[in-house]
Amino acid sequence: MNRRDTDREREAAIAELAPLTPAQRDVLVLLCKGLDSSEIAKASGKGLKTVEAQRSQIRERLKMTLIEAAVLAAKAGWA
Repeated sequence: MNRRDTDREREAAIAELAPLTPAQRDVLVLLCKGLDSSEIAKASGKGLKTVEAQRSQIRERLKMTLIEAAVLAAKAGWA
């Protein structure tokens, strides 16, 4: 894969992640780092229920699993 293809893949991933709010993006990045909900809550200063709600919102907004969203985040250069 050449640089142009890589750039297109990155741009496409960013476009697919565009519906996420900044807070949801933060949760997704921490998920990509391997943190679970309780660790994300602690690291971000959010409540556990807030983190769990944001995980659900990520799935709903993107219409994909969290694993698929994490792959996109990696392609976008977020993780």
